Amino acid sequence: MLSIRKFVLTVGALALVASPALAQQQKGRGGFGGGMGGAFMFTQEPVQKELKFTDEQKSKVQEAVTAARQAHMDELAALRDAPQEERGAKMAALNKTMTAEVVKALSLNEEQVKRFHQINIQAARAQAFAMPEVQEKLKLTDEQKTQLREIASAARTQATEIRKNAGENREEARTQTVQLNKETTEKIMAILKDDQKAAWKELIGAPFEYTPVFRRPNN
Repeated sequence: MLSIRKFVLTVGALALVASPALAQQQKGRGGFGGGMGGAFMFTQEPVQKELKFTDEQKSKVQEAVTAARQAHMDELAALRDAPQEERGAKMAALNKTMTAEVVKALSLNEEQVKRFHQINIQAARAQAFAMPEVQEKLKLTDEQKTQLREIASAARTQATEIRKNAGENREEARTQTVQLNKETTEKIMAILKDDQKAAWKELIGAPFEYTPVFRRPNN
């Protein structure tokens, strides 16, 4: 039986995020150091409700996500040994493939797919600005890409320190992480031009927040 940590790495493969903080993120303490996105999100009840899952889709989701995990076990295992500078891009590509497989297995309609992509981008938080589709939509300049990358890196480091210093005080970690998210958002918005801010709002749709719940897989 896989450990919860391996399950999160596998099913919750993040777009462009493979950070050392992953073990803490599995406890629902996501911040701008990386959110929980990808195929994993389909297993979450708030996400299912937001996507208006049918009873049939709800009954199939765990099987579909598990199948995607099992189909790519070797590739996921290889990610742990990949160089740090290559891991993000490889994680993103694999995450995209696994998500597409789950979407197909659940026969999601166009509206469900559109909304899922919106909240998946939101879940990636600052890391979303490294996604090719986001960079293209916002028409980010090379200078902006560099600035946003530095902001994301600094926030990731701060998030790790918050969790480390808070220890078992989860409420304190949550409070500080909320503040970090707010400050990071302000820094990001200060870099974007008005037309880019409008494009960003279109990309993410209505705000969606939830606390991931992690369960041990059945196999």
